[in-house]
Amino acid sequence: LVALLQREDAGMNEVARLIRKDLGVASQVLKVANSVHCASDRPVAELGRAVAMLGVDSLRSLVLFRGLISGLDSPRPQGLDLEKLWFHSFEVATGVRKLAALEGETQLADLAFSVGLLHDIGLVVLATDPSGRYRAILEQAQASRVPLAVLEHDTYGVDHAQIGAHLLNLWGLPPAFCRPVREHHAPPPGGEGFPLSAALHLADARHGGGKTAGIFADGRWGLHPHVLEDPARFARWRDCLAMGENES
Repeated sequence: LVALLQREDAGMNEVARLIRKDLGVASQVLKVANSVHCASDRPVAELGRAVAMLGVDSLRSLVLFRGLISGLDSPRPQGLDLEKLWFHSFEVATGVRKLAALEGETQLADLAFSVGLLHDIGLVVLATDPSGRYRAILEQAQASRVPLAVLEHDTYGVDHAQIGAHLLNLWGLPPAFCRPVREHHAPPPGGEGFPLSAALHLADARHGGGKTAGIFADGRWGLHPHVLEDPARFARWRDCLAMGENES
């Protein structure tokens, strides 16, 4: 399915046919389509329509996310709630997509959603550490004010953002996709265009509480200064994300 989605001539009918063979992926595609396009008059009940609405980029990220998790039979991730990770990732993806749309970057909306969905994929890799060290790191992160990335660096020399970006690069995703994943803990200063890394950082921090409270969103202890360098934009983004929470 991923190979098909990487083809420029991929037909949506063929994509839908493959997705129908996996009930778990099919149900998630329908769920995402209804959530992302909630302004539609009618719920999306037909898989072909859901596939067409989501587009290739979002579908590829969704399939990679669910495929990686469902393929982890041995070793299983230790100490990491995969269902909470899914909810957190989906909330972040939806939030980053809203920020891109708010700034008029409609062509980046699908990329923003896809990056948000896979931004924490490195957590799954680290949680398969057969030594069990990562379970202790997760527990320490939840019980202390030490950011998870700092604890990961102390133990492994890298953090889950770096590992996730490297994995996505191995999967053949372009630098424009991998870079925000690598930078979502510490986005660089804003330049020209839409600062996707900063938007991902803010959405990650915003959606680190509630039902996904725990180790997700290191930014819960404070936002990176580069997100705050444009006060007007920050206020606009904050209000946009807050409005989405109130509506949900």
